[in-house]
Amino acid sequence: MDLPPLNEPRAAGAAAVVGDRIVVAGGQANGALVPTTEVFDGTKWTTVSDIPTPREHLAGVSDGTYFYAIGGRDLASDQNTAAVERFDPAAGTWTTLPAMPTPRGGLGAAFIDGRIVAVGGEQPTRVLSTVEAYDVASGTWSPLPPMPSGAHGMSVATVGHTVYAIGGALRPTHAESTATAQALDFW
Repeated sequence: MDLPPLNEPRAAGAAAVVGDRIVVAGGQANGALVPTTEVFDGTKWTTVSDIPTPREHLAGVSDGTYFYAIGGRDLASDQNTAAVERFDPAAGTWTTLPAMPTPRGGLGAAFIDGRIVAVGGEQPTRVLSTVEAYDVASGTWSPLPPMPSGAHGMSVATVGHTVYAIGGALRPTHAESTATAQALDFW
């Protein structure tokens, strides 16, 4: 089934479900960053407030109430950001939160037990095994044990008390794609 098209074309953006809506932010189109944020209500896309730090190859995650935009880059892996911003769909506004300790693009993120877990990513000459957690209640970042293998461009999901990092690339520029699946347990 075809859905209505987005109001703006974009690649390398981020999306997450907040309540009963899909929020999409960031990305690039034709070599330029896309600053708009769009919300899908099941029938139509609505353009809302621009993301404060436009970027692509960012991660997006939801805690059920808000959408969080994590990291990303300004069109090149040597232009990574540590920016973290929260979108409130009810108010239609963005809030800047404390930056990640490690700037990176191509990372994945998941929400688990009141924390946003940022996983892996890419820098100009290497991929990262770095895992960091943002505690939503305290507003602080802390390091977690690294992934056994660094990767970027992976899929990241939470099931129960485990964050999974699936696939990705072992070298910058998507070289050496992998079939690796890694898990970080939160028991």
